[in-house]
Amino acid sequence: MKKLSTTLLAVVIASAVFFKACEEAERLIAVLGIELNQSSVEMSVGTTLTLVPTISPADASNPAIRWESTDTTVATVDAGTVTAIAPGVSTVMAITVDGGRIARSVITVTDTVKSDTIIPVTGVALGQTTATVGIGQFLVLTATILPENATNQNVIWTSSNPTVASVLNGTVIGLTPGTTVITVTTQCGGMTASCVVTAVPAVPVVHIELDRTIATIYTGETVQLIPTVFPENATNQTVNWLSTNPAVATVVDGLVTAVSGGSATIVATTEDGNHSATCVVTVRIPVEGVTLNEASATLTLGDNLWLVATVYPVNASNQNVIWSSDNTAVATVNSNGGVTAISAGTATITATTQDRNFTATSTITTLYAPATGVTVNPTTVTIYAIGRTATLTASVLPWNASQNVTWTSNNPAVATVNDNGVVTAVGLGSVAITATTAILMNYASKN
Repeated sequence: MKKLSTTLLAVVIASAVFFKACEEAERLIAVLGIELNQSSVEMSVGTTLTLVPTISPADASNPAIRWESTDTTVATVDAGTVTAIAPGVSTVMAITVDGGRIARSVITVTDTVKSDTIIPVTGVALGQTTATVGIGQFLVLTATILPENATNQNVIWTSSNPTVASVLNGTVIGLTPGTTVITVTTQCGGMTASCVVTAVPAVPVVHIELDRTIATIYTGETVQLIPTVFPENATNQTVNWLSTNPAVATVVDGLVTAVSGGSATIVATTEDGNHSATCVVTVRIPVEGVTLNEASATLTLGDNLWLVATVYPVNASNQNVIWSSDNTAVATVNSNGGVTAISAGTATITATTQDRNFTATSTITTLYAPATGVTVNPTTVTIYAIGRTATLTASVLPWNASQNVTWTSNNPAVATVNDNGVVTAVGLGSVAITATTAILMNYASKN
């Protein structure tokens, strides 16, 4: 009876051990798959890179991996770090210890590059070290490799808390409220930079405005457009810019640059909600100078002359000029450049561009026409007492000849005459009073 009891006790103990082992086995989480961050890579001899494995599920009980290269004369691998040895092709494999799952990356090694042409990475930087992203919204982080001409520009992005925000090629998406650290790591040298990203419930954009809706600028000039996103606490303040006519005006981050004459509409669109605001930009071609067809001219009194202003360049947006005379008593000019000689003398006619006030001038000299005759009125006059006077008037022909005459008396003992044609009786008798036209040494008509 004692022997039977001992036997039963041993069976019970063995059964307990068996069931406990089965229970522990049930708690183990098996590896179901493995992936590498790059399925194929091209490398230069002497360079290295790090392959990053991802095991699924993430909470697998045994995540251990062993690494192999199918051709170690081409490339070797150690804990995921691949070193290019010689030109050729090798496949690097990541093999899970649990289940023997395999992920592969085909490594192509190019011809030997001289060591002094390989520029190593010395650092990496992110455009921002802290950022906020709305749940379900995107945030783009930009990594700058140092130096900028480093040979290997490849980087790896990771999130310390992918349940809060995940990252792919620098684009972060908010998933749940919280904070995570987004890290970028260079393949060459393992340099890192980080940005603390806080995911918050998103405040949607409802409207956008620009500080101006119209603008006029000249070619080569710029104007900065400033957007305002509403509400001011909207989570995603990112604005994308577009020019409807980049041949006329381009835009980068709201800075508009005039390229050529014409019109373009600048459109600012919110990344969140696709709300838009516009500014119509008119680009003008500036005036660079003006010339006149006549630098100088000589006119006869009463003649007309048309001056023609040429504004440069010929495609300048504003071709208008303003005309003026510095001596309107001598010559006037109308709004179309028509000059009229008023009296003898000199006047300067000026054309001034409305755009930028460039000027051009023409010197106008106005002369009298030559006299062809003269008449005196009255032709006879009787003065009835010594000391009395009479006034004679001379008219020179043509009307635009100088009206100046010289008065003379052929018998000053009877009557005298002054420069104004006033005759004074001196004694009794008859006398002839003569008006003689001025002698013009030269004259000219319109050129």
